[in-house]
Amino acid sequence: MYAKFCRDILKAVGREGSRYTVTHNDSVACLPLPSAMVSSRDINAVIEAAELGVVYAEIDFERGRLRVRVDEDASNTGPGTFPMRKAPYMNPENLSYEDKENVRRVASALTTASIDGVQPSFEIWNGLTTCHLFACSPASKYDHLILMDLLRDYAWSYDVDKKEVVVVIPLQGQPRKRRKK
Repeated sequence: MYAKFCRDILKAVGREGSRYTVTHNDSVACLPLPSAMVSSRDINAVIEAAELGVVYAEIDFERGRLRVRVDEDASNTGPGTFPMRKAPYMNPENLSYEDKENVRRVASALTTASIDGVQPSFEIWNGLTTCHLFACSPASKYDHLILMDLLRDYAWSYDVDKKEVVVVIPLQGQPRKRRKK
């Protein structure tokens, strides 16, 4: 069952047939990630469909891998509650108050999920209907289960080459118009 779970994840991220390592007690697997964009939805779908309980899932950009720890008893796992860490001050321009708060909430979730204890740096790209938030270096490891729990309503992916997490935030309010002087 554990080997099937690992093969399913490798298939979901486009690395079907790749070799992976398992620790001596068969509880932690290290799976290679492709050197391209990996959608969180693919990994989430495998985790939610697994008959095993996923206790821990870590994305490591430095090594380009996903570390997963499972428990044979799926009842031992489930959504947790995570104390949100404060994100750095950000004031995205030309967004409504509600949209700014959503961007700050997503930045807090990414800060909370940073495993190395380092504050990620953020870049923002505003479109007409969406805002893309990029969590860049110096953070290099993220807890996938925390992101899965806190960012369930958003589309997000891992860019393994650029070592960043990209979150797409739908904009709800009307953008503020700039005043001409």
